[in-house]
Amino acid sequence: GAYRIEQSPPCLVIQLMRFIYSRKLQRPVKIQKPVAFEQELDLGDYDLFDTAKYAEYELFGVGAGRAGEL
Repeated sequence: GAYRIEQSPPCLVIQLMRFIYSRKLQRPVKIQKPVAFEQELDLGDYDLFDTAKYAEYELFGVGAGRAGEL
């Protein structure tokens, strides 16, 4: 693969930026397609170095926000 994972944290946080740039509108536009999350993520399917301690993660929570809000 193009990427190799050298280290993996005990707690993995992923942030999705769900925008594409519209050339027509000349600005970012939010992608409206719903996203589904599996309960588990296994990085063992990816190219891991021996130094990557963690390969399996369990979904703990999903947060949805609005632009400019915390």
